[in-house]
Amino acid sequence: MTSARQHLKTRRIYLPNQKTAYQLRPDFVTPYMSETSELAGKAMYLRKHGLSYDGIAYVLGRSEMHWYRLCQSLGRASIVGTTLKTEESLPPI
Repeated sequence: MTSARQHLKTRRIYLPNQKTAYQLRPDFVTPYMSETSELAGKAMYLRKHGLSYDGIAYVLGRSEMHWYRLCQSLGRASIVGTTLKTEESLPPI
């Protein structure tokens, strides 16, 4: 499978015991494959030093809304840190 945003090949694994599938993405892209980690790091550095999203868009390209959404999305929960909602989902002791 190839991503539409980054044009990278991704893989899916299927866990038959749990009957679930997970998509594996390269570690050099951000969640939802919106940007590469390198450019996201540069945007975070510029933001840390007070540069506006308009300035980040001027330096790195894309729109200021793209960089705003990227900065906001870094706080989203990942599958690793997801909280279980039912006791049945807990592993046996």
